[in-house]
Amino acid sequence: MAKYVSVYHIDTCFPEYLTDHHGRDGEYLAGVYITCASTCGEVRDELLSDILGCANLPDWITDDMLEKAVDDELPASVSDSTFDDSLESSDEESPQAWFLLTWEDEEDESEVWRPEN
Repeated sequence: MAKYVSVYHIDTCFPEYLTDHHGRDGEYLAGVYITCASTCGEVRDELLSDILGCANLPDWITDDMLEKAVDDELPASVSDSTFDDSLESSDEESPQAWFLLTWEDEEDESEVWRPEN
């Protein structure tokens, strides 16, 4: 089994509506607060800030691997685009965009969650 790191946007909602908190081995769940005006680039920067500072990742995962995984999910070509134009403006609490970071290496035989295509 090859080493890999992936990032998937799994939902945009308030924390109380998130149905799976992905606490399994080989997973890290990150939530980024967003508004109706948040751009993909802003979300990308916040997500990278969160996962690059995560102490619970295996030592073999490098910053370059994390950056590539985030770039695959939120490419630079969409940085200026609104992340979610269906959100309404609100002065209340902001929802979060939830991203699942998954990883696997040759020694890890566990089942890793992947979104359905």
